[in-house]
Amino acid sequence: VSTQSTWGLRGHSHLVTGVSSSRDGKYLVTCSLDHTSILWTLSYERSIGLTGKITTVFRGNNSPLLCVAISTSCDLVVMGSVSGIASLYSMTGKLEHKVRHPLSLPICGITNIALFSHPDYNIYLYSINGNLINKVRLEFLPKTISPSTFCSRYLLVGCAGAVVCIDSYDMSIRSTQRIKGTVSALQLIDHKWMILGTKDGDIIVINI
Repeated sequence: VSTQSTWGLRGHSHLVTGVSSSRDGKYLVTCSLDHTSILWTLSYERSIGLTGKITTVFRGNNSPLLCVAISTSCDLVVMGSVSGIASLYSMTGKLEHKVRHPLSLPICGITNIALFSHPDYNIYLYSINGNLINKVRLEFLPKTISPSTFCSRYLLVGCAGAVVCIDSYDMSIRSTQRIKGTVSALQLIDHKWMILGTKDGDIIVINI
């Protein structure tokens, strides 16, 4: 990558632990160990390329943040913390609800108001009102959850040894594909390709 095509955003004072973008590519949301999450509005300028401007800073968290997700259709930014609390904000910064992980474990991944923690094998689904709707227990330990499925029906969960597809309507497991190694990153592209990153350093592409 040419250095002319890179750019930076400054807003956090500590390690950035989570990044998520809206489906239309207009917004980016980040979270950090500094207890804050930031919503950025992205724009393209011909002279300098892609740039970001701080739109909202979410400060109502009493512990470091580990993960974040955004849905413009739901007007929602959701962030998970070390203390096991998921905070649900409107994009303008209004705190709508807070939910606590049933076992009070640190929230390691969040999307579609679904969250998980280590070493819990369950995926928990909440409503936008903060109520626990359902849960499903996986055979494999969850490691990451696809942010591209935020506010859609299906959830893709990367695990130690597998990728699991969950139907969020009833939290049933639709399919399980075994993977050699542990999935550390997961992204769905055009609902056709699944890109997996593993802890062994491999990139796996699956045609779905």
